[in-house]
Amino acid sequence: MHDKGNLRREFGVGFGLAVVVGAIVGEGILRSPGIVAQATADPIVIAGLWILGAVVAMLSALAYAELGAAIPDAGGEFAIVKHAMGEKMGILVGLTLVVIFASSLALMCYVLGEFLFELGVGGGKLGPGTLGMASMALFAAINATGTKSNGFVQILLSTLKGIVVLGLIIALFSGPEVAAPAAVPEPLRAGWFAMGAAIMATINSYAGYQNIVYFGEEFQDTGRQLPLALFGGIAVVGAVFLLINLAMLHVMTPDQMAGSVLVAADAIGIVYGDNAALFTTAISVLLVATITIVSLTANARVVFALGRARILPEALSVVDRRGTPYLALLALAFASGLLILTDSYLALQSMVVTINQAPNVLMLVCVLILRRKEPGLNRPYRSMLYPWSIILALVINIALTMVFLLQDPFYSISGFVMVGVLWAIFEFMVKLRGKTAHMPERLE
Repeated sequence: MHDKGNLRREFGVGFGLAVVVGAIVGEGILRSPGIVAQATADPIVIAGLWILGAVVAMLSALAYAELGAAIPDAGGEFAIVKHAMGEKMGILVGLTLVVIFASSLALMCYVLGEFLFELGVGGGKLGPGTLGMASMALFAAINATGTKSNGFVQILLSTLKGIVVLGLIIALFSGPEVAAPAAVPEPLRAGWFAMGAAIMATINSYAGYQNIVYFGEEFQDTGRQLPLALFGGIAVVGAVFLLINLAMLHVMTPDQMAGSVLVAADAIGIVYGDNAALFTTAISVLLVATITIVSLTANARVVFALGRARILPEALSVVDRRGTPYLALLALAFASGLLILTDSYLALQSMVVTINQAPNVLMLVCVLILRRKEPGLNRPYRSMLYPWSIILALVINIALTMVFLLQDPFYSISGFVMVGVLWAIFEFMVKLRGKTAHMPERLE
């Protein structure tokens, strides 16, 4: 009752929306408003920056919509870059993605463990690391129940997240309105460096929509449903982020927001008083748990694709009768658990921050390459205003990569060294086996 290399086409637009919304809306939106308010005291500028973040996400998502619909492979960027730039570049991207995924999942589970510890889960006898590993095991078990049931869980969690966030927005708008400042607010009060940090904070808050391409093989109609869910999800998140910030501005001044580490907690405190900390922690658990389970589900598809391509052990491409690539799922969960156990995920996360921006850049470059190299490729979705929209998105993403590099050159360079080491290890393993790794063409 096992299959090798074949996933089931059982997902629709609802699942796609759940993936995009579930993967983006996280604890970051509870913290980032403080960074933005440090740069500007003007509510109009604050709102504009969050709209700007959504626009940049839409532009960057053009490549994922076009290529994800044209090359619907579970490998996502791995398969697409391989198709456009060749086998070696595809392998390098695939191996790098696995390291990024494992460390990111470990970090998210540890953070979730911290929140659960604050809520008293385990009666104080279990630390954040143990609770984080237990959460990872739970999420892997949910994934293992099958494609249909897992899809239902994703939709349920994202819906619950939406209801809670909507409730938060309504609660804040029902709170006491803050008095308007006597003086005209400063649009730029801390210099351009702070404004740059604010722009990065809003743009980074929309990260996560990329996960949808890893389900390309499992949509019932990828060409239509993937772009619709992708852009629809970003639009929904953009509206939510804007409303959350407007709700916070209803009960707090930009100065109060700028002086807060966790703006949401302070805003909730104005409405709920002493119960604010508990309420905020409970919301954070839901937000982080949803992102983690979406990421585990999506990222396991890349491990599966690398197994199917024989870059990783071929056994990882086994799919059970319920449509779950369970060995790939277990391998990723186990690797992430080891990183939690050894605390090495923190160093890895620092190293891959800059590299994490690279897939966006490569995907945009792939659009340009394939438009020239394969004009006849079946493209159910074509990027609007091509080529200028793609070129603009490429310039923005290259600029963001350079900013990350300049902000932390040591860890950024270490990340690129790590990628080189990964490639060297793979080449050594290929030579050791005495054969060249063969990557079959994607399954239709």
